[in-house]
Amino acid sequence: MFRRIAFALGLCAVACPAGAQTLVKLAHPAPGGADITLQMTDGTVLGHSASDQSAWYKLTPDINGSYVNGTWTQLPSLPQDYSPYAFASAVLADGRVVVDGGEYNPGQTFSLTNMAAIYDPAKNSWKSLKQPSGHAWKHVGDSSSLVLADGRYLVGQKLTQEMAAFDPRPDPAKPKETKVPPPPALGDIVGAQRARLADLGLAYLDRALKLRPKYPEALVYLNLLERQKAIAFFSDPARYQSAIDAAEKWRKQAEAAR
Repeated sequence: MFRRIAFALGLCAVACPAGAQTLVKLAHPAPGGADITLQMTDGTVLGHSASDQSAWYKLTPDINGSYVNGTWTQLPSLPQDYSPYAFASAVLADGRVVVDGGEYNPGQTFSLTNMAAIYDPAKNSWKSLKQPSGHAWKHVGDSSSLVLADGRYLVGQKLTQEMAAFDPRPDPAKPKETKVPPPPALGDIVGAQRARLADLGLAYLDRALKLRPKYPEALVYLNLLERQKAIAFFSDPARYQSAIDAAEKWRKQAEAAR
């Protein structure tokens, strides 16, 4: 699948006119609907059920890379007693997903709950995530959240201006952990092949920039491809960080060009 993504991004930046995108209905809608969707690092899409707040589904593209003809599979439910609506969320650089807070939780009226959970696609399981200590963090609700350039997850406190960060990287005080890359999608390319293919896409985008140095879409795609390349280097922290740094450089240039 990554081969198709790399070529599509590179060639589209050179040949595709801006504004040509269209929305297409899925052949197989999400079971029960989806109110929040998240693009995963392996190319699949996670969808939060609109009819069962504890349920999540995964959309996997078909063998040709089509999301339109993709299939949905149900994931394990969130931890017990946690079924949020209107919550903070983010996909971490290592492929895991954070679901944090919620305006509503079953059995509670407008609770602004501070419960949280993290999903590990490699283990296909959720586990509860602790919030910072202190009275202020009793209310998270649907606070804003994002992933910082260094990989940390940042979330705001609903009723104040306080913020807190969750660092998913291994604790240096603990024995060194082995990085486990996210599981590849059907037909995906990993390791050195993934890096080489990303470099090929980057070369196409370099050609686009030579034709139009401040081409916003090409700059955005350079950012995305560098992040895809980084996935090949989970076992090599220095090269992983180098690709992330390059992605950040392109992201900032894309913002300046718009």
